[in-house]
Amino acid sequence: MTDTLTTTAPAQAPAPVLTTTAPAQAPTSATTPAPPARKPSLVKRVAGHVWRHLFLYFFLAVQALFLIWIVGGNVSAAGEAAQYADQVSRDAAAVGTAIGTGLIIGLWATVDVILGIGRGIWVLSTRRTKATA
Repeated sequence: MTDTLTTTAPAQAPAPVLTTTAPAQAPTSATTPAPPARKPSLVKRVAGHVWRHLFLYFFLAVQALFLIWIVGGNVSAAGEAAQYADQVSRDAAAVGTAIGTGLIIGLWATVDVILGIGRGIWVLSTRRTKATA
């Protein structure tokens, strides 16, 4: 009698399979791609450009008005001063012109400061932050 000895390897337990399920999440901008941006029409681009630069245009218009006011006032005063016969009257007219021009320049500077503060408030109140962008 022959005994046949068969050897088998000891049975190994199957490796555990780790499965995790993620909790259901609402789609976010990180998980869903944004739709492609459409190029705005020419009218909207031009209108957007005008609105973005409206303050600049207004500011330049105010500067032009003050400059015209100063030049026009000095030209007018020079024509008036030439009519006086004596030197004292011409000197008085020149002093009056200088005072008037100084007042206009003071008003000009005040208006520019007010416009600058208003622009600063507007920019700071309407800018996008990283959280809202």
